[in-house]
Amino acid sequence: MPQQDQVQRVLEPVPGEEVIREDDGVSPLMPFPTDYVLTREQEEELVGHAMKRLGDLEQEMGRDITKGGEWWNFEGIALPDPEGKDGPQATWMGKRILYDKTFRNEVEWRPRLVGGIFGESNLVVPAARRICRQMVARAINYFFGTDPWFAVYPVGNADMIRADQSDRYLRWKMDQAKLKRTEEQAVERAFILGEAVVKTTWRNKEQIYKTTATVLVDEAGNDILDAQGDYIVEADEWIAETVVDEMTGQPIESGLMVLKRDGITPMPQVPIWQEKRITRRIITYRGPEAKVINYLDFLCPLDAETVQDADCVVHLYDRPFMELADEWQKAIAQNSTPDQRLEATRKSVELLRRLAGTSNTTAAGQNSDQVDSATKAGLTNERQQPMVKIAEFHLRYDIDGDGILEDIMLVIDRESRTPIFYDYVANVTPDGCRPFAVVRVNEIPGRWYGMGAMEMMNPSQQVIDLWMNRKNRAVSGSGRVDFWRPHNTVEGRANPNLEMNWGGTYTPIGDKEAKDILESVYIEDNIGDKLMEFIEFYMQLMMNESGVMNANDGQAAGLESSKLATGIRNIEKSGQELFSLFLGHLEPGVSETLNRMVKLVMTRLDEMEVYRYFEEGEEGGEGVQGFQEINPADINNMEIDTRVLLERHRGEQILESSLRATQLVKDFYAQPFEVQVVTADMYRGMLKALQVKNADRVIQPIQMLPVQPGGPDPQGTAAAAASKPRQAPANL
Repeated sequence: MPQQDQVQRVLEPVPGEEVIREDDGVSPLMPFPTDYVLTREQEEELVGHAMKRLGDLEQEMGRDITKGGEWWNFEGIALPDPEGKDGPQATWMGKRILYDKTFRNEVEWRPRLVGGIFGESNLVVPAARRICRQMVARAINYFFGTDPWFAVYPVGNADMIRADQSDRYLRWKMDQAKLKRTEEQAVERAFILGEAVVKTTWRNKEQIYKTTATVLVDEAGNDILDAQGDYIVEADEWIAETVVDEMTGQPIESGLMVLKRDGITPMPQVPIWQEKRITRRIITYRGPEAKVINYLDFLCPLDAETVQDADCVVHLYDRPFMELADEWQKAIAQNSTPDQRLEATRKSVELLRRLAGTSNTTAAGQNSDQVDSATKAGLTNERQQPMVKIAEFHLRYDIDGDGILEDIMLVIDRESRTPIFYDYVANVTPDGCRPFAVVRVNEIPGRWYGMGAMEMMNPSQQVIDLWMNRKNRAVSGSGRVDFWRPHNTVEGRANPNLEMNWGGTYTPIGDKEAKDILESVYIEDNIGDKLMEFIEFYMQLMMNESGVMNANDGQAAGLESSKLATGIRNIEKSGQELFSLFLGHLEPGVSETLNRMVKLVMTRLDEMEVYRYFEEGEEGGEGVQGFQEINPADINNMEIDTRVLLERHRGEQILESSLRATQLVKDFYAQPFEVQVVTADMYRGMLKALQVKNADRVIQPIQMLPVQPGGPDPQGTAAAAASKPRQAPANL
């Protein structure tokens, strides 16, 4: 049955009152035994160093003054100087907040941070947004517009047989993980902000439920569990155990029946089945997961060249309280001895109580003051989901003073500064690297981040909006001014306070004319007479810089050459050349994310999994959905190479490879037999380098018999022709 339908038994909770103990002030607070062993003093030193680096990075990147919503309206906020180089908006994180809001057409910050005309008119012409969206669309179409969008190739000939099966399985697994959508989101965020950080992890999505089932028990009524600790139900299948004969080395049946799903658990001679109510855990998804991290929640030194080279990177997030408790229970279950399990249980309960009692954990939608005392004292209320503020550090630090820096993963509750988990990074990730990949554009040399399209086009966007709002202010402020002289009328002489009344009648005095009594002056708009032409000019400049200019965009400023076929082709060609730079910047990050996901699958797959595929001409019938099983032994520790390929580029590569292979075959068989024998291995190697699977069969030295000019037997042919009866010519 499919992996997502398999179930695992829930670890039964350990009675809390029997294992709770107070902190002795000496033992480390982190509850789980790992290979990174620290004393209490070393643990406190590590936590202190990590929290100090957190504060330094928040200040360096500007998060400390921009993490609040609408920080530009806070009292005491530093306003920008005339060059705009002062205040939170000039920090790394402040600029990205404003570029992100500009992309969403949210410019409520401009009256305070920019001032000027934007204080009276704050309209926006989404020119940069339009161009950025087109850049995103073109890049996504380039990388992910085809299916499949990536391919898996073996490294070395020994893995070629398994590579095809692994390629099909990995494509199915990445589709389950929705990696394509995550990569598309990363490309979009990279164009908006300059970079997008993608975090890859292994995820188990589970549901807990109770059911009544008939399970296998022993004579005392105790449950008999399988190798994974799961119940054995009546519907499970049993198979004959297969062992290897020591004399012949051939597999034979031992006569013992074992559970099919693990191949280890033996069937009792007299199975006893008992119906009972059990708690089970169903796995809805088990596999790799990639997520784009919010740029406000990721901290990395600005002078670091890569996130792997930085001395410290931090991922900030909130986790539901019970998710942490569930993870702790799983960790407790993995302890090898009862003593270790008991000790980890005690420490985990202590940590739960400490976080619940001292941290500022809050239920969803509540302030910490609103959490009731029952929730504070216990783990959680059934209807509430308290959150814990987590800081996940990946840092390089020498805790033991031996002069060797260790790469460490450290998880801390930010409010109570309590260490939840720490271990070597090499024990946490399959490749020993931090689980972050950066997708970026406009790479900045020597820095891990980039410069997005919104920042690149921000000066032009500001000019366009400036002129647009000046035009709007001029139009809205235009009107008529009336000059009223009531003393030049008879009524005005009688009433010095006479007000002008439309519809009333007035009598001029003497030779006074109407213009001497009332005169209206109309204020005309003389700003922005050529606003449309001005905006189109700047948009054309932005299009040229972005590399997404098309034929219609070339006509914005009335360029006649763009209306000709030659001009259109030149515009398209120059745009492709310029945009290829952005694609070159994006490809390393996209490929790195894919490689990390593939490595997670190859190292974490620990049991047989059934996967589904749909492909024409495959086993299962033409156009029929088929099922296959993947064995961990088939892909574990297999060295492969993953490449992100566009289908038309892959087709071009296959065509080019085939043409070159055909020419090599012709060259080989055009040689004399003696030369073919000597060069056969060389030609086979060249064909294998071109991904020709049957190169050994294609290259086989053949000795050709010489052919005489008149044919193999010219005399016999002539004699046969002479003996053939002569026929009369046809009567035409």
